[in-house]
Amino acid sequence: PLEEGNKAQGSAGARKFAMPRVNPHKALGLVPSVTRREPLKRQNSWRVYQCCAQVVCNPYFDWFFLILNFLSAAIIGIETEVIARRLPDDLPKDESFGFFFSDICFLVLFLVESSLRLGVYGQQFFRMSGWGWNLFDLILVTLQFINVVIVRQLMDGPQSLNSTYYPRMVSLLRTLKVGRIMEKVDHFRLLWSCVVHSFPSFLFAFMLVALMKYMMANYIVQAITA
Repeated sequence: PLEEGNKAQGSAGARKFAMPRVNPHKALGLVPSVTRREPLKRQNSWRVYQCCAQVVCNPYFDWFFLILNFLSAAIIGIETEVIARRLPDDLPKDESFGFFFSDICFLVLFLVESSLRLGVYGQQFFRMSGWGWNLFDLILVTLQFINVVIVRQLMDGPQSLNSTYYPRMVSLLRTLKVGRIMEKVDHFRLLWSCVVHSFPSFLFAFMLVALMKYMMANYIVQAITA
């Protein structure tokens, strides 16, 4: 009995300190969320919270910021095309200021979005379906804030800032936000789910092909040099 008790206590301790398993389907929002409208059912006496919950839980709220993500990616594409055609230091001041102003507008809007979601959902913000996108948005808003408010002040204006590595990395990450469309469109959700399920098989198939090519390359080289 003592040994069984020690085993039970050890298994309970192992379960207690075990690392939680990450469900990629839930992290990417491929699973329909059952907690998305829970804030509307909470008994909260704060009228501000009730108003924010009605705004965040409205489907048009998600679609508005989804369209805004596509618009942000389009602006980044236009800026990349302009910079590719001429050097960053040769950009006119009005064009450079226009891109800088658009970055500030998107920063404010995305900061409002993340603040509203975090304030309404609380801890569920990091547990609900699509929590991976929520965490990515929060990190990206922080990086964009550092880019616009801090890094830009250390440079000699918006023109020279375009040639640095950090703003280019932030712009690239901003284009990845369009991936949230998979939460709203069933066809994208199905395709991405198939990719997630088939990735381990694809990885082993790639390793098998690489091993076969390595073996054949050694055989051919040894046959030629013999």
